[in-house]
Formats: sequence, C-alpha cells, structure tokens
Amino acid sequence: MRRLWPCALLGLVLASGCSKHKPAPAGNTATPETNALADAAPPSPRGSAVPADTAATAVVSDTTSLDATLAQLSAELRRYVVRTRTVPRNFEDFAAKSSLQAPPPPAGKKYAIQGQAVIVVKR
Repeated sequence: MRRLWPCALLGLVLASGCSKHKPAPAGNTATPETNALADAAPPSPRGSAVPADTAATAVVSDTTSLDATLAQLSAELRRYVVRTRTVPRNFEDFAAKSSLQAPPPPAGKKYAIQGQAVIVVKR
C-alpha cells in the first residue's frame, strides 16, 4: 500500500499538467498567407452550409500580362482544389465545374493544367 501512494501522487501531478501559457502577441500579426489559409478552411464533416451549386463565379480579369493572368488562374485552381478536395482532369473540366470566367487564351494556344499551375500550350 505504501508503494501505491508515490505512484498515485506522480500520476496525479502528470495528469494535471502544466498551466503555463504563452502570452498572445500584441498587434495584428495576420499576413496575406494566413488570411488565405483561414478563408480556405476545410469543410465541416457535416457538410457545407452553402451548396456547391451556389458557389460564387470566379472571374479572372483580362490583363495585358499573360504571366499575371496565368498566376490568377493558378490561384483559382488551388482554391478550387482546396474547396472541393478533387483535382480536375483538365482545364476545361476545371472551368466548367468551378464556373470560372477566364479570358480567352492567345491565338493558336489553349490553357492546360500542369502540376499545380495553369499554363498555355499550343493547340
């Protein structure tokens, strides 16, 4: 019986844990990356509050720079993958399922998905 008291006392101390907490940082430390991660939180296991059919249509602006347009399209692709947890087969599938309104590709070329980015390829 005398051997059980030290074990029980040690178990109680370990179970209670340490109550030290780090102080909250002062000021707003949110960055664009943390805001994007917060916006792209995983869906609830009970389902989405907003049906997938009523998702907002993404519109990519037609900029003069092809690189800027491809960067916007790639960002929309990543948002789509995070939101739906599926990878589209091709760009057309992505555009149709995400209700994406993309500017037309340059003449003689089309959009394609390579890895995690949208690129332009010859037809």
